Amino acid sequence: MSRHRHRIAAELASTYHDVELFVPALVDFSYTTNDTPASDIGEQIAIHSLVAKLSVVGGIPGGRKTRFHPMVGFCPYREVKTSELDTWDVDAGRPNRYVPYADPQTAEEQDRYTPDLPFVLERARALHVPAGPWETARLRLPANSRSIDLVRHAIELGGFAGVKVYPPSGFLPLDNVSRFGERVGQQLDAAIRALYSYCEAMQVPILTHAAHSIGFAKDYDDFASPTAWARVLADYPELRLSFGHFGHLQGISDGTPGPDSWIRRFLDLIDRYPHVYADVGNSRLVFDAAYRKEYLAVLSALFGDSSASSEVVTKRRRRLLFGSDFWLNTIGPAHRESLTLFRDGISSSLGEQTRDWFLGVNALRFLGISDDNDQPDLDNLNRRRLVAFYDSQPLPSWLAATAAI
Repeated sequence: MSRHRHRIAAELASTYHDVELFVPALVDFSYTTNDTPASDIGEQIAIHSLVAKLSVVGGIPGGRKTRFHPMVGFCPYREVKTSELDTWDVDAGRPNRYVPYADPQTAEEQDRYTPDLPFVLERARALHVPAGPWETARLRLPANSRSIDLVRHAIELGGFAGVKVYPPSGFLPLDNVSRFGERVGQQLDAAIRALYSYCEAMQVPILTHAAHSIGFAKDYDDFASPTAWARVLADYPELRLSFGHFGHLQGISDGTPGPDSWIRRFLDLIDRYPHVYADVGNSRLVFDAAYRKEYLAVLSALFGDSSASSEVVTKRRRRLLFGSDFWLNTIGPAHRESLTLFRDGISSSLGEQTRDWFLGVNALRFLGISDDNDQPDLDNLNRRRLVAFYDSQPLPSWLAATAAI
């Protein structure tokens, strides 16, 4: 955790030497822990953007073909504390003067927050464009930046591929009033709705922690459940969303993924919406043979369900992603074999085509690099931003306009 980020990138490249694209996920816990990072979140984003550039020119030691395009952390508490939301006192009857996107100094009434306020790029406040030659031009983000501004700079200028949210750190994906009361709950919901509107409009993928684990306080593990995400997707059906960890085996007994199990409920959302995925990051499958047998049996039951139509089964198989959860997975044994173990396990239980989808094809679709036919999605805004980030540098094969997957 204390090493330079380019060295961590080099270890990733050497550990998973066949991988050409890594999408590491940053988190922002500055407002949800009793701790302060040695480098503030704006500085971390700037450094990760430079590591992305280093990868673009083939400069990651041991990974000449390896590319890094991270996900930036979003924290609704940061957004509240650094915006007009901090002075919004619902209990005192004060109006909400929150301006999520426009310049607060020149904002008009149409720029002020409502639950259904759309993100309109032409009305959004200007970003700080890095100055100087491409190789050394870096993002400069003040320590007190709003969370939505940090996200915008990372996504629109920094070579980042998506956003990471972490509900168990202290917030629900939506409906926070039910847990934190009117004032705090409505502040949090306003902040995170601003993120969802931005990501839906700009086709920005979101990765969320979706396992019953690592809650920062009593019962916070529950914040990662499928319940609130069903409400989010009802309001933002075009979101590109991936459920990290896929719920593991939470709620499963005797190897049966019943209707109350997290993996089944997450799968219901995958079935219902056009851009919802799940990954298997940091799974006990890697080091626990009994768990491996049970987990693969559950995946076979859900992704080879004979009672479902072939269209449903194919859709499900095209929504499952590999994830390592590096560096946390290094705490357990055999992390260097995790990719191989999953490759072999998916191949034996679901077949070689699903294995190939699982190991990269599905991820490119989730990120907007390819379309539903696995051809380059030239109109996708996320793909266009990544192409622009490369400037005059050669594009990797998976990002090239002529690539067929």
